[in-house]
Amino acid sequence: MTSNQDTMIQALIDLGGSRWTKGSYDRIYFNAKALGLRCSYYKTGNISSATLGGEHISNSCARQLKAAKTFYDLKTGEVVSTECALERKLNEMIAKIA
Repeated sequence: MTSNQDTMIQALIDLGGSRWTKGSYDRIYFNAKALGLRCSYYKTGNISSATLGGEHISNSCARQLKAAKTFYDLKTGEVVSTECALERKLNEMIAKIA
């Protein structure tokens, strides 16, 4: 690994990522909260309001974002996510630190 890649890995971890390696896989996973999702909850545990990056989003969208799998693949340098909004947010974060 190069010094630049080590710096990138540490920066992504500092931004809330969690490194996962297994076999030939080497990824840094992010949850939606680390990518800017903010939720308020009712006492029942249901979401009462939500924002992503400061913009209001629907409660159902927030539930989907919370369940999304989003990661940066260290082998390929690609961002992968089951939700395009989170993929976009992670790409923005990477662009700022690269």
